[in-house]
Amino acid sequence: MFRKNLSIVIELFPQKLWKLEAIKNYLRISHSYDDNLIENLINAAIIAAENFINLHLVLRNVHFICNVRNTQNFTLKYKPINKVKKLR
Repeated sequence: MFRKNLSIVIELFPQKLWKLEAIKNYLRISHSYDDNLIENLINAAIIAAENFINLHLVLRNVHFICNVRNTQNFTLKYKPINKVKKLR
């Protein structure tokens, strides 16, 4: 039976690449009833940029399980890797 490597995102650390007030100022929006829509559009833009450049802009903790035995080369799903906490 062939088993694939498994990557599970444990925790996301949202980072504000752009402040909501700066975006609203740029768009010349003064009211607050569209704030949730604008924040969702910002998050969608970050996800689209991550998918396009194949790098991740938002810090996250990932639990990686390597199910492939007797191999020294494998590709990690999330790049770049900042720190490896534990190897077994």
